[in-house]
Amino acid sequence: MENELVKKIILDTDMGVDCDDAVALAILLNKHIAGEIEIGCITASSTREGATATVQAITNYYGVHLPIGAMASPSLECDKINNYGKAVKDLYGTKDSSQDAVLLLRKTLAEQAGKSTIVAIGPLSNMERLLKSRADEISPLDGEGLVREKVSEIFVMGGSFAQNYDFLNLHAEVAPEWNILQDIAAARYFVGHCPVGVTFAPWEAGAHVMTKMRSGDNPVWYCMLQYAVSENYPHEPEFERMSWDPVTCLCATDGCEEYFDYSEPGDISVDEAGVTSFAERAGGKHRILLLKEGYTKIAELINASVEPLEAVVSEKTRRPRLAVRV
Repeated sequence: MENELVKKIILDTDMGVDCDDAVALAILLNKHIAGEIEIGCITASSTREGATATVQAITNYYGVHLPIGAMASPSLECDKINNYGKAVKDLYGTKDSSQDAVLLLRKTLAEQAGKSTIVAIGPLSNMERLLKSRADEISPLDGEGLVREKVSEIFVMGGSFAQNYDFLNLHAEVAPEWNILQDIAAARYFVGHCPVGVTFAPWEAGAHVMTKMRSGDNPVWYCMLQYAVSENYPHEPEFERMSWDPVTCLCATDGCEEYFDYSEPGDISVDEAGVTSFAERAGGKHRILLLKEGYTKIAELINASVEPLEAVVSEKTRRPRLAVRV
């Protein structure tokens, strides 16, 4: 029986490119285990080999069993990048899901009591396809209607709003952010048609917050190691990576007002080049995270929130101890 007092979360992730997706998933799984949130399903916003198999390997390790959906074709150009998805699939022996992501999203939303918060930490392809989905045997509501009725809010890791951060003297150039750039058409459709409130955690929110890789059998650390090897980053004696997706997941579940302010409501626009901009407007459905002084201290929370809360790791889910060739 569902606990209507616990915040329901749906995660949409482009697992397999940047390793911060793996860290974000681990944080949510620990919160799920602790009863702080209830994860309804996990979908991959990528067709790359090993994307959902990596999700499966991580959920297995944490002892959590959840529905996992894979993005349908057409693929994105970035799906050709595979920094660790196939490596995790091969090492842990997990299989990619055959469940269609949009159908799983529709089913999860239609069958739940109450409303969910969707956390989208990859390109917005699945979100666009969900909004465009038609009424079917799962629900008599089309995508926009289903989201309006069954989603409380959506948190998106996406966009760069350097123009809104001038007061911090970051001197950052306004440029397209990676998630938005991978499917500009989807991002433009999403901001124009999403019927519920959306909070954007922009590039600036996680760029200076670092997750530290640790050793051990945790597949999250293996994802980080393989990412470093694939991108030729030095990783001895340690490796750190920016924490865009973990920041987004923590703000979606905890609020994180100690580290971030939330802008007034307004409108986000995405131009044809993928550049995002935000303007305040009363009644607007969008808002962005704004950094507070000392916001990088959220890294302490991230780095303390990844290892399993309990000894749920079995020999079946451990990876063999293999030397990694660099």
